[in-house]
Amino acid sequence: MAKYGVIEATNILYSKPLSFQSNTIDIENGWFVQMGDSIETTIGTTTFRERSIYEALQPATANLGKKAYVVDDPARTYYTQPADVNNPENYIILKGVAFRVRDLEPNNEVSISDYTIDGDIAIGNFVTIVDGSYRLLAAAAEPDETVGFYGVIQDIYEDGFFVPIGPLGMPGNPGEGYGVDGRYKMINIRVVRNSNLS
Repeated sequence: MAKYGVIEATNILYSKPLSFQSNTIDIENGWFVQMGDSIETTIGTTTFRERSIYEALQPATANLGKKAYVVDDPARTYYTQPADVNNPENYIILKGVAFRVRDLEPNNEVSISDYTIDGDIAIGNFVTIVDGSYRLLAAAAEPDETVGFYGVIQDIYEDGFFVPIGPLGMPGNPGEGYGVDGRYKMINIRVVRNSNLS
């Protein structure tokens, strides 16, 4: 089973929740998006703009000096899926469905799974948005003043759990039931800057 992004809102005091939507790609929790225009909706022959749902844009060179928003959407399928599907790494937001993002403030902290970050993941390294990716990029060098969003990695830890399925589906008992490994590595990030510079 594919693993998708996981997010834990560690300390998001004063962060504003907003509604975004992507009509072109499925979206994962822990990804970073930028704000586009409000979404257009057509009912019958009438087209109108939503008042509070914005298009989720992939970060691009022209917009790297603008705010970024982290996807933090609660899993809506939790009570209707089998146990092994309910783990947070199995949740994805399908295109065309509105989802929640957070407008992070400096010193807010979020933890996202390591497979939503590219580059050199290490405590003390910096993360930032990059052209053409919803994933953050980690590097030792602090981003310059032209980047609207960046943070610093404060901690790396393991989360999740092994889910036994079947009569004896435990690690070390091959052939007697099976299990689903729901463990994943989380990267705790403290926001340093998130503002519209241009």
